Parts: sequence; structure tokens; C-alpha cells
Amino acid sequence: MPGEYKYLLRKVSIIMEISNYTDAQVDIYNTYRQPIGIKFITDVLRRQCRDGVGPLRILDCGCGSGNYTRLLSGHGHAITSIDNNVHMLSSLDHWIQEHGITNVTTRRVDLRTCDNMPDDTFDAILVNQVVHHFNDHAVDFACLRTLLRALARRLRPGGRLILNTSSYEQHRFGMWWGYLIETPLQNYCTRYCPFDTLRRIAEESQLNLVDQQVCTEPFLGAQYFDPGFVLDRRIRKTDTLWEYVDDATYESMVHALAGSDLPSLFAEHNLLEEYGQSTFFTFTVRA
Repeated sequence: MPGEYKYLLRKVSIIMEISNYTDAQVDIYNTYRQPIGIKFITDVLRRQCRDGVGPLRILDCGCGSGNYTRLLSGHGHAITSIDNNVHMLSSLDHWIQEHGITNVTTRRVDLRTCDNMPDDTFDAILVNQVVHHFNDHAVDFACLRTLLRALARRLRPGGRLILNTSSYEQHRFGMWWGYLIETPLQNYCTRYCPFDTLRRIAEESQLNLVDQQVCTEPFLGAQYFDPGFVLDRRIRKTDTLWEYVDDATYESMVHALAGSDLPSLFAEHNLLEEYGQSTFFTFTVRA
């Protein structure tokens, strides 16, 4: 089989896997992935409430298994949580039923086309680590453009759209093991919209940038600070970037690290405080 054809098959396989997390992957995601930037988000929402708005109408766009929805639901806001992955939504629906939650509704929505998007207007819209899943860089981020236009129409005047995404530098330097998988990271990070392009697309979508802040919280929470966790094969289910690291590359990395002083390597390569692992953008709809 020609090498180029094999590469294309691999790329299609990656896209299918990423868009359809299995139940086992959802369980690992629920265990290890943390809802970063909660204080930043709640501060924005608190200011919205001080501006004379009562409990907010929030759209959690690309909610996944609902780690943000679950935390914010306790603040009394009315939350609509949307995603296209049935396994992720099933996990959130199970939690809603188990805890008798009445202020959260869910809906399956294909965010690439915005089919079945709620027609309501919202005081706040959250888009956390979602848009790189579109993998639309080869078509000038067409899906991202469609999404931002749709969200701008659903954001009430004075409302806030909070979008969290990452850069290549935040993956390469904000994750201490980035130097070990530099080539796969370069391939993976083509999925991420460059920040200057994101700002331009938002402006074209009638969204004004209000704030931009680097987030220095790691996606894995406290687990990130355990250098040995990179040797735990479950880490490969905690982030889509590992789908770009084939088995041979990962096993080679494990072999290279097995006899190393991991705390010293962590101290040498951990630049989390300088680069962060993500950045929060806050927009409001143009008057």
C-alpha cells in the first residue's frame, strides 16, 4: 500500500476516533480531565449577574461529559448543554437523572454545521477545548466560522462568549513531556486555529474581543505534577493529541524515561507557568 494512502487512512481513522469517544474513554476522561479556568468563568458570570441579570441562561457548547455543566449547575443558572457525541451526552444525562438536576437540558448538535442548534438567546456561551476537534484548517477553518456566526446570533446584547483553546507553544512548552513528542505535536496542532486568525474570524462574525488570558491550570489537574503519570498508558486516552503518537513512538518514549530521574526532568522541562496549556478569549456581540 503506498505510503501516502496509508497516511490518509490513518488520518481518517483519527478523525473518526476523536468524533466518537467510547464509553471506556469517557470514563477515563471523567476521571482525569479537569474543568480548567472555572474561577475565570465564574468571575465573568458573576459580573453578568451584577449587571442586573438574575440567574443566567447559559449554553455549554461542546459540553462533552459535562464537567463544566456539573459545576455551574449548582449556581442556579439555566444551562443548555450540547454536543455531538452520544457517549459523552449519555454520561451527562445519567448524572442529571442520578442527581435529580432540573436546571440542565441536553441536546445532540453537530457543531460543524450547527444543525439542531437551539434557537434561544443566551446570557453566556461556553466553548471549552472544542474547536480543534473540527480539524478544518485545510478549509480555512470553515466549521469554526459557521459556529461563531451561529453563536453570535444566539448571544444576547451584553452577553459573553467564553472560548478556550490552545496554541502549539502551549502544547510544546506548557506540557513538560512536549519535547519527547515534538513531531506528533506539530502534526496535531495544525488542528488549532492560530490566535490571530481566531480573532479575525470572530470579528467577521460580529463578535468583539473583550479579554484574552492565558490559563496556567493543567488539563490533568494535580495528576500533571506526577511526572510518572506519563508512563501510565491511560494517559493516552486523556487527550486527543495522543492519537497522533503511534504505539512505537510512545513505547520508545516510555523506554527512554524508564531509567530517568523523572522529577529532575519535570523540573527542567515544566514551563507551565510561563506558557500555560490554554488561553481564554471573551467576546461580546457587536451592537
